[in-house]
Amino acid sequence: MNFSLDIWLILWYYINMKLEEIYEMWEQDAKYDDLSLDKESLNISSLHAKYNRLLSETRSQLRSAVIKKKSHYSTLRDYYLCNLNNPEDLERIGRAPFLQKVLKNEVQGYIDSDGELVKIDERIALLEEKVEVIVEIMKCIHKRGYDIKSAIEWRKFTNGFWSN
Repeated sequence: MNFSLDIWLILWYYINMKLEEIYEMWEQDAKYDDLSLDKESLNISSLHAKYNRLLSETRSQLRSAVIKKKSHYSTLRDYYLCNLNNPEDLERIGRAPFLQKVLKNEVQGYIDSDGELVKIDERIALLEEKVEVIVEIMKCIHKRGYDIKSAIEWRKFTNGFWSN
């Protein structure tokens, strides 16, 4: 297996990672080895890189989903206003002709209840939640060095090696 395929597989895994899997991964990564605080300190960069990549990929997915929603919203608006009734347009969007006359102020209700748009909204909400969780994990990683330093200083103090 070559290097680029390995990276592709990792990215594919991150892109398809569920929120619960992120929690489980962080639960393992958040643990400190109390006897090897020096190694834990050196591991901070690796953790940062790992979760920064995950954050970047998730934000990219979120941007794509928002763009998809805007595009789909515009298409649905035209569809429910009966502006897309020629066979080519209907085939392109995969819908049957919309034969009901709808007032412009009623179109929003049809769009909001459209199944495809609801699925996109659910995906956006999930991705936003993933971004929030990963941002919080990144804050913990940034704080990790200070926590390790405090633990080392506390050990020095309790063992009588305290110095300013």
